[in-house]
Amino acid sequence: WWRADDGYVPDYSTGMRLVFFADDYVFGHWDMHECIAPEYWYNYTDRDGKHPSSGGLSVKNVDEIAIYSMVDPPELSSIGVSPASRTLDIGYEQRFTATGHDQYGIEMSGIVFTWASSDETVGTIDSGLFTARAAGKTTITANAEGRQGTASVTVSSPAPVASPSPSPTPSQVLTKITISPAAATLNVGEAHQFTGVAYDQDHREMSDIVFVWTSSDEAVGTIAAAGLFTAHSAGDATVTAESDGVIGSAGVTVDRPTPAPAPTKAETQPEDLAPPQSSVPAQDPSPLPPTTSPAPKATPNSPGFKTPGFAAMFAITGLLMASCLIKRRNA
Repeated sequence: WWRADDGYVPDYSTGMRLVFFADDYVFGHWDMHECIAPEYWYNYTDRDGKHPSSGGLSVKNVDEIAIYSMVDPPELSSIGVSPASRTLDIGYEQRFTATGHDQYGIEMSGIVFTWASSDETVGTIDSGLFTARAAGKTTITANAEGRQGTASVTVSSPAPVASPSPSPTPSQVLTKITISPAAATLNVGEAHQFTGVAYDQDHREMSDIVFVWTSSDEAVGTIAAAGLFTAHSAGDATVTAESDGVIGSAGVTVDRPTPAPAPTKAETQPEDLAPPQSSVPAQDPSPLPPTTSPAPKATPNSPGFKTPGFAAMFAITGLLMASCLIKRRNA
């Protein structure tokens, strides 16, 4: 316990208490009345002090929690070995896997299996990996907690062929599955395609292998028969592809997409962005009448220049001269 004025102290009667029992959902008022000594009752629900309230019960006064159930705890009840049978040529290997289930048929984790071969001259097994040694038959066993699972193995010797004919190609045996990509990160609602590749005992790629796809947590995401994973909620899951007892796996992390920030006014309408210019020329609301160039003015030196009244003056001068001549003759 810790107090601001005393620091860490072994015991004190005041201060905050961590309450984890609420009402009657886990530990009710009557439960306190029945299993806690009256001197530890407090926060009474009535005035006579006969009915305590469990709403104030704190970690300080709890030193043990016991959970009672009518259901028996899970125990290892059966062991299954996969594949259940296999035929190999001498010198080849096969991976076996064991799975334990409890009395309720639920798969158990954390089980350590001990492997053995009934005839080690035919073949030996170490941590589930069997190696064929000689022609014959043997039984593979996986043991744990007094339970046992078995599988049968037949080892055959390749038929001799006359030289110089080439040696026959041994039959392909599925020994390994890889998943691509080995890890993927998705957002909720996204989908991703996984592909599986099968290899034989000589690490040669095998075709026509049908995989069974599973997701370790279908709340995080599910995977279709063709390997298409769809993310449903944030979390981690393991995708597995299985065929004939051989399993390959890949990891998937699902995140929630980060919402994009709302654009600011400056981002949506930059200040220096000029309004778009119209491709149609603006019309003048009050058009002016078309102008015409003024007629060129004649100058004294220009050709065809005539002084106004010149002809009239010339005629008058002629009349005066004629009048003078007539007068001279009469005189």
